[in-house]
Amino acid sequence: MKKSWVFLPVLAMMLVAAGCGNNDAKSTDSSSKSSTRQTQTSKKKVAKSSSVASSKSTSSTATSNSSSSSSQAAAQSSRSSSSATSTAPQATGDRLTTLNQQLAKALPGALLPATYPTGGQVLNASYTGNSANYHIYYGTSGQALAFNTASVHANAAAIELSKQTYANAASAEAAINYQAVDSANATIDVGDNLKAMQQGAAGSTYTTWNEGRWSVTVQANNMAQEDGLPLAKQAVALFSTLALPAPATHGAVNLRVNAGGMRLNTITWRSGNALYTANGVDALNLIRVATSLH
Repeated sequence: MKKSWVFLPVLAMMLVAAGCGNNDAKSTDSSSKSSTRQTQTSKKKVAKSSSVASSKSTSSTATSNSSSSSSQAAAQSSRSSSSATSTAPQATGDRLTTLNQQLAKALPGALLPATYPTGGQVLNASYTGNSANYHIYYGTSGQALAFNTASVHANAAAIELSKQTYANAASAEAAINYQAVDSANATIDVGDNLKAMQQGAAGSTYTTWNEGRWSVTVQANNMAQEDGLPLAKQAVALFSTLALPAPATHGAVNLRVNAGGMRLNTITWRSGNALYTANGVDALNLIRVATSLH
């Protein structure tokens, strides 16, 4: 009887311990399942986040590549445009060369300019005469005209180059209006260590000086209150770097402060029996053309 009472408490304790073990196992299993679900959920979030980030990165990269391609295309286009501009032929030089080739064929031996200021216009040319006696006309307009178009003749031209052959050299020399300047009367400084004399006649003031075998005169209209000294100094500055054709004896340059749109500026010299004359509307442009004759 005593043994039975002792066994019962022991059995009861064993049952309680088994129950606690089952509860602990259930708790551990539940905790493990919960941890597994949280881990899976976390992995899904990470994967989703990674996917979104990857998508954004891919989109950004594509956009960047597209932008880079556009920039490269624009840069290439710009370089092509720049290259085309820098290698484009200079129309003025090409046009002058073409016209001079046609003039040289029509008038063998004619003196022709290597340069001509066009002011952005198109150069045209025409001529009359032959190799012994000719008139060459250069003018500019808004469009290219056929060579030797009559409308370029005479009054329409800004510069005229002419040659007239005389019976002898003396007759040709007599047509040159050369002015010898007395150094005692030359008191006006025109630059480049040159002195000019001034004298008035018929409502004009004439400023004259000598450069080598040339005489240069600038005419100013007193009625219009013109001053010839600025033009004189500009001419001297050009002659310091540009050379006129070598005259047989003497040559003469006669310039106007205002030519009134007419070819009143003249440069005249002789070679043999031939008298050469260059006339122009603009004094300085005439000098530039005459000093490039060859």
